[in-house]
Amino acid sequence: MNWNTDARTNKLVGKTFYRLCDDDPNYFSTIYIHYNPFTNSLRPMTTTPIYGTPPPGMEPIPPTALRMLYRVSIEPDPLQDAYN
Repeated sequence: MNWNTDARTNKLVGKTFYRLCDDDPNYFSTIYIHYNPFTNSLRPMTTTPIYGTPPPGMEPIPPTALRMLYRVSIEPDPLQDAYN
């Protein structure tokens, strides 16, 4: 899978993946990868747990990729000190 840093050219935008629930493997959630143009970032959109098996052809999302998508950038604003 291609997890490049430029969200506009990322091939995962618009794709849907699944993740099995940790507490009950009979349930799964789907994760849709959405591009947010205002922040130039990828946003995962997760459904509530669904009973059953994932549809054929849908790929599981790697746990490391899911953590990367859920992380929040905590970088300081470089202009904040310039105006104080």
